[in-house]
Amino acid sequence: MKSIDVIIGGQFGSEGKGKFVAYLALQKHYSFAVRSGGPNAGHTFYKNNQKFVTRHIPCAVVDLNTKLYLAPSALLNPPLLNAELQSLSALQPYERLFIDPNAGVIEKSHIEATNMSRASTVQGVGAAQAEKALRKLGVAKESQQLKHYQKADVVMEVNNAVNRGESGILEGVQGCGLSLNNHWYPFCTSRDVYVSSIMSDCGASPRIIRDIYMVMRTYPIRFGGNSGPLAAPELSWEDITQSSGSPYPLIEHSTVGNITRRISEFSWEEAKRATLINRPTKICLSFVDYINNRDYAVSKFTNLSRKTRDFVDRLENELQVPVCLISTGPLDTHIINRE
Repeated sequence: MKSIDVIIGGQFGSEGKGKFVAYLALQKHYSFAVRSGGPNAGHTFYKNNQKFVTRHIPCAVVDLNTKLYLAPSALLNPPLLNAELQSLSALQPYERLFIDPNAGVIEKSHIEATNMSRASTVQGVGAAQAEKALRKLGVAKESQQLKHYQKADVVMEVNNAVNRGESGILEGVQGCGLSLNNHWYPFCTSRDVYVSSIMSDCGASPRIIRDIYMVMRTYPIRFGGNSGPLAAPELSWEDITQSSGSPYPLIEHSTVGNITRRISEFSWEEAKRATLINRPTKICLSFVDYINNRDYAVSKFTNLSRKTRDFVDRLENELQVPVCLISTGPLDTHIINRE
């Protein structure tokens, strides 16, 4: 019965979930993949050096045999979804995509209603989520813009697949530090994004979970602007560039909006909190080259710098969870597997 893997962000989003989902999909050949949430965040992965960005579609799209589900809790922007599918055409997603009839539809009015007093990707997700809570939001089964897409009761699809012994992955969005009911409110997203919340989004019981992969960065980030506390001392991108020994300037911009991200030191207290809330069985670690630039593209753990290996050792000791996957760069080949 335990055949579902769940992948979630352990910080404030942009931890690199998309890359790890794509990697796991090609390793484990899931029968199905589910994504909830909205298009306010982009997940990035590479295949054969080609970059792909998804905002609705699960990154397990990389495996051409995996069914793709958008949960009833998903919020969809039809024009963006159409454009995304076109950008993914090399992976043949359209025939494999099924949308739950009760997935919400984002309209122009939701985008225009965005509260700009706090940093936002301005995708209308919060306003649409609020309307769904009031039972006023239009849904996929009513949308003329989505009429040509295949529909499916995702809750039953997932549970029946599990009963048949099939395996799947549930792809979380953003990071648990951004959860609506976490301690950073009101500097948060419009829903909870814990493991328990992701399971609820799909109408799935925790009893069917096989592994929980929690993704963490060596240096956490938040969206640029008035996005709230960072849980540890904030750093500049110049600080990261200098401390890592990078020969070129390091800087990141958000996938949605192209806004310069804020970055901080690693918060051990926040990492322990995320671990307690989500109870991961495995940790995925990204951006180790920010610790030491010589670790960029390294493919063996023993070839990593002593400083990076010490960080991994401390992470495992502090959280009491094994670090199973380590990203050393953006490409699909830049990954160390310790499972």
